[in-house]
Amino acid sequence: AAEVSGSTALILFREFRGLSAFSSRLQEEVDLLMALEFTGDVYEKEPPGADASEEDRTAYWSLLEEVTARRRLCRQLLKNIQVALQCSEVIQSGLANVFQGPLMDVLKRALEEPQKVGLCLFGTAVDIVSNLIQDDPSRVPQMIESGVLPGIIAALTRDTMRSVECLSFVPGVLASITLHAAGEDVILNAQSDPIRLLTEILVDPSFAALLHSQPELAQIMSTHIDKVLRNRPAGSSKLTDHVVDCIIDSTKSVLASAKQYPDWTPTDLEDRTEFLADRLAAFGRF
Repeated sequence: AAEVSGSTALILFREFRGLSAFSSRLQEEVDLLMALEFTGDVYEKEPPGADASEEDRTAYWSLLEEVTARRRLCRQLLKNIQVALQCSEVIQSGLANVFQGPLMDVLKRALEEPQKVGLCLFGTAVDIVSNLIQDDPSRVPQMIESGVLPGIIAALTRDTMRSVECLSFVPGVLASITLHAAGEDVILNAQSDPIRLLTEILVDPSFAALLHSQPELAQIMSTHIDKVLRNRPAGSSKLTDHVVDCIIDSTKSVLASAKQYPDWTPTDLEDRTEFLADRLAAFGRF
């Protein structure tokens, strides 16, 4: 699928029913992905050993090839839809009313198994929902009722956050949700506790390499958490208290773990602190 620009989005989506065409094809591709026989992240599966049959080796590499191709196509289709929804002419012409039809269905389907459809696709889908809410915050109750927002929040775990897209876009959708009063309760009452998840990720050793390779992520996360609070200035103090508690708890957590590490010596070149310096740098940028 060729990427469309904002200047052609209106013509494509209005004259050729582009939204319907892209959404239907996206739904078909996601259904095919879901039908494939694998669980979790297919790229973490061990390849067949030397004693495996030719049939097993062929099946393994064919699965990787198909998953990669379908994920790439799904992501491109979503990006094209995203470009169109960011076009002011599309918004003004009412073509962004996507709550009825295959697009919302496929977004909800993708939320069921983020790792199966791919974390990049999941993150892009989250960003589309965030943009729709920013365009009109009154959509929040409708998205809660449809199950889209509860699905996003419920899908958030450490495993589903291990991509640049998710770490960039999930904080953004939390900020968008709080543009409406109904969104505050969704965040505070969520079993996944998304704000605490974000602050814990900053000091989690398993995320140190990702955050170190993308230093802007901590600043992005910080900016959107700040927006979460700014979007509810007249609300109760529960959300503010919760954010502060999450930051304090993460600080205490990294301090407690630091006490368990051996004393640093200049002659020891091996890291024995689970990348403590990198984690503190990311937490400091936050």
